[in-house]
Amino acid sequence: MTRSFLVFGLLCAGAATAAACTETTDTLTDGNGNEQQPSAGSSRKPAGPAAAAASIGGVTTVDGKPVDLNGSGPVGSIATNSPAGKEFYKSTIFPFMSASCGTCHNPAGPGPNWITTTDPEKSYAQLFSQGYVMPQSRVTIKGAHGGVATNVLTPQQVALYEQWVSMEVKDGGTKALPNVLEKLGTCFDKTKFDAMQMGQWRTTQRTNNNNTNNVTPWNENANNCTGCNNAPCTVCHSADPATNFNNAVGNNLLPPETTFENTKLTQPAYITKFFGVSPDGKPIASDGIKKKSDATKKDKAYTHPMFTLNAQQQTALDAFVQDAITKYTAGTCGK
Repeated sequence: MTRSFLVFGLLCAGAATAAACTETTDTLTDGNGNEQQPSAGSSRKPAGPAAAAASIGGVTTVDGKPVDLNGSGPVGSIATNSPAGKEFYKSTIFPFMSASCGTCHNPAGPGPNWITTTDPEKSYAQLFSQGYVMPQSRVTIKGAHGGVATNVLTPQQVALYEQWVSMEVKDGGTKALPNVLEKLGTCFDKTKFDAMQMGQWRTTQRTNNNNTNNVTPWNENANNCTGCNNAPCTVCHSADPATNFNNAVGNNLLPPETTFENTKLTQPAYITKFFGVSPDGKPIASDGIKKKSDATKKDKAYTHPMFTLNAQQQTALDAFVQDAITKYTAGTCGK
């Protein structure tokens, strides 16, 4: 990974790519590129519930009924390997997570949805499904973003979060989330991974025509986002642990297998863009990439460059994830 970190500095050194890489900090701006703080009463609407988890077998069930991990629909009591951990989350973790993260990561956005401030049960399941219940979790190490400083957990809150994770890991034993994800890395099929064509994942310039929410019309400001028009994701994600996503497919400065091997990692947790674990220890699809894509389409305020996977790429992603989950369930990984 050391080599990758050095390459990232080279990739983002140019003026054109620097703007695109800066955008991955998720700064909120108005239509003129000025930073702004999202309102708690934002009228933004979600682009639609993420359905990939259900469509590729990543559904958790409670008493035979499907449990929605994507931020919409009713959820009953969530099955868990750690009743004590779940209660600790609801009484201690959920209140400060809702206050620090709920404005942007609630279903209304503008960021990807992984918490529901009105429902601690649903939020508990969502954190698992995104792979965030682990030591050095993405939510505890991410710095200030969105143009505000109130979304960074305090040292005391981080300590409480780590205490909660240790409870979940202890009670889950070998089924605990970090171990499940590490095992899933041995389930990857290289042919199915390559079929996703990650080297062809590109940004799409925002225009009035793709403003799906019918809010105040906007066009991409070329001076504010010079890497947002058909730029490959490899420009900023070839070696970028800060964004928790790795895509170096087609980058000739790195070995061809870099992305395939890095996507198996749990630290940095690149694997969580594809996989999560249910609270009762079953591997599921994380929907992380689709959630990110949906968030970029809401309006200009969410300034990660907009991107959409085409039908073939999404189908291939679903097939790759389902294949790994099937192998894990059958106990055939690494064979």
